[in-house]
Amino acid sequence: MLARYRSQVVAPRRGRIRAILDRAQRLGLIDPDADLDVAVTLCTGSWYGRALGEPQPPPNWPARTTALVWRAVGGTPPEAQTHSRADPLSDRHRSCPAMSVSQCRLPGMTDIALFHSVLGVHPGVSEAADRLRAEGHDVVVVDQYGGRVFDDYEEADEFAQAIGYPTLMGLAAEAVRGLPDGFIAAGFSNGGGMAEFVATKRPVRGVLMLSGALDLAMIGTDAWPAGVPAQIHYTTADPFRNQAWIDAVVAQVRSAGASIEVFGYPGAGHLFTDPSLPSEYDAQTADLLWSRVLPFCAAPPQ
Repeated sequence: MLARYRSQVVAPRRGRIRAILDRAQRLGLIDPDADLDVAVTLCTGSWYGRALGEPQPPPNWPARTTALVWRAVGGTPPEAQTHSRADPLSDRHRSCPAMSVSQCRLPGMTDIALFHSVLGVHPGVSEAADRLRAEGHDVVVVDQYGGRVFDDYEEADEFAQAIGYPTLMGLAAEAVRGLPDGFIAAGFSNGGGMAEFVATKRPVRGVLMLSGALDLAMIGTDAWPAGVPAQIHYTTADPFRNQAWIDAVVAQVRSAGASIEVFGYPGAGHLFTDPSLPSEYDAQTADLLWSRVLPFCAAPPQ
């Protein structure tokens, strides 16, 4: 239980905070020699210390801690940025409202909804989410199967068909209800179609279709959201690749005045970024995909 808590709660949380601080350091927003290991520990450890030592943690503790740590590593709170950093004791600097970790969004960070393939939330999906979080993004992994995971495509497809794709699309829309407008919708295989569907229902910044692209007519619409850019990634010999569907999506995106990039990779792996699928995984090709996906997430084309 403790190991699972560390891996699934503590490690992602610390990774998210470290990614924010690393990016801030690269952008010159905090001191280049700031001790980020200690800063991360202060952000997380102080909460547990107060929670264990008192019946109830003080009000607004995460935001207050974040503001204090940000100043400690040399950062200037947003409302104090008009003041010189040589005047750190100005009244405005001292009275700047505290920031929470979720509010501390630096350039290139965004919210991402990540949809799984027909196999469910396979380890490769979780690994993809971790890779995106390491870049500072907030990632919601949407589990439409309630924890069920498959290794066999036929068995997984039967399960999905039994649920029904209209129901799955409804679950996809519900899962992103709490995300602010302007998130990125991304998905593997069937999840690529779910990302498309969500993009037609909510304002998004971009869409990533990873080994899965559906003609919009298949999800009940024929209009791509105006100006929303997209990427499609497939291996050239993917047994589930349908070139007619890809061509239809490309035409639909372009007709909406948006940019779309289509990338083909050598091989026949469907979920070729998933290390838990050795018959499909290709490390070199996966790295090439991420070299294109990560810049897209940081700054989707206009």
